Amino acid sequence: MTPVDKYPWMVALVGSNGGQFCGGTLVASKYVVSAAHCMFTDNQLTVARPLSELKVRLGEHKLSVTTEGGLDEKLISVTKYINHESFTMPNNDIVVIELAEEVDLNTYTPACMAKTSDTTAFDGKTALVYGWGALSYGTGDYPDVLMELSVPVVSKETCATALADFATITDGMICAGGVAGQDSCQGDSGGPLTYKSGDQHVLIGDVSFGDKCALAGRYGVYGRISFYRSWIESKMTSPKYCGAGPDAAA
Repeated sequence: MTPVDKYPWMVALVGSNGGQFCGGTLVASKYVVSAAHCMFTDNQLTVARPLSELKVRLGEHKLSVTTEGGLDEKLISVTKYINHESFTMPNNDIVVIELAEEVDLNTYTPACMAKTSDTTAFDGKTALVYGWGALSYGTGDYPDVLMELSVPVVSKETCATALADFATITDGMICAGGVAGQDSCQGDSGGPLTYKSGDQHVLIGDVSFGDKCALAGRYGVYGRISFYRSWIESKMTSPKYCGAGPDAAA
């Protein structure tokens, strides 16, 4: 991964102590999409994260600095979060987070969500994954600044074959990576996998799981936004988002 500038749709999920623990994507004026497994405080995913221990920070770039130039940082409380009703790790690993206030879309522009019809539209394309996660598996080496990595998206069939001994790949998953040393990792969970169409980033996945990190031929697995878009929209009451409607142009 390489350092990257601020993005208006990039979200850091932070705990009660202000520390970042997962990523997320602003998809509407008061809604963020992330991974359901981020909403638990224990590794067994049995203890739900209290709202008092969850905030989102927009405009984050360098974690150790709060007064950087450019896009202002904005810390927002959370009204509620809704995990997918059928979430059982690693299946249906997606959550919609409702912010306590709407943000100015002229400042914090949401990412568009992939259309429900984009079932295989990104297979073979190069996507981008973002986060502040570990630079290698099992180490304590975490970057202080937001990182970006280009990863190739592969078909469900390719991924299912490669990970047959590790996980069952469902229609709700999209896979990318497979290149040694290049992958999302711990701490990147919930963060965006996007496809850049012109100047617009289209959210196609949220960081979910993998076989360790960055092993050759072992793909990173993400929640497939096209599969969950209708579900996401059913949890949102705000019309202020990119491409409103399940099959609106992204």
